[in-house]
Amino acid sequence: MIRVLIESPYAGKSPPKSPEYWWEVERNLTYLRAAMSDCFKRGEAPFASHALYTQKGVLDDTIAEERQLGIDAGLLWGAQAEKTVLYVDLGFSRGMEYGIANAVKAGRPIEVRSLPEWAPKDVPTNDNGVCTTPNGRTDSHGEYVVIGQSGALCAFCKKSV
Repeated sequence: MIRVLIESPYAGKSPPKSPEYWWEVERNLTYLRAAMSDCFKRGEAPFASHALYTQKGVLDDTIAEERQLGIDAGLLWGAQAEKTVLYVDLGFSRGMEYGIANAVKAGRPIEVRSLPEWAPKDVPTNDNGVCTTPNGRTDSHGEYVVIGQSGALCAFCKKSV
């Protein structure tokens, strides 16, 4: 069994503390539980600080200082991991990008994963097979997510670019 650090979205994209925000957080935690289950099925020992430190009475992710404290503590524990695994079906968050940068800096391998039951359906593409959103940008945020020297992923369809 190897130790893996899970990177997946936690925070919602809606305004913090709004009903939509909390719905998004619950969706992201449901996704995280599926990701952790996937790791166990692969014979891995997963760690996901965003499932632990964000529980009621521990840290408040909507308070910047507490969010940063949780990220820093998670990455400290994550330094013991043998691999960082990115679960990308719900896109990339700033916290994930921070975790990716930390893994690259530490020289820790990064693996990108998708869960079939969560994968986006009907991803729009251009003539070259590169995904586009309805506004024609390269992904839902108009950016690629760079993963060290290994290249970049489209944050919408998760394909290498």
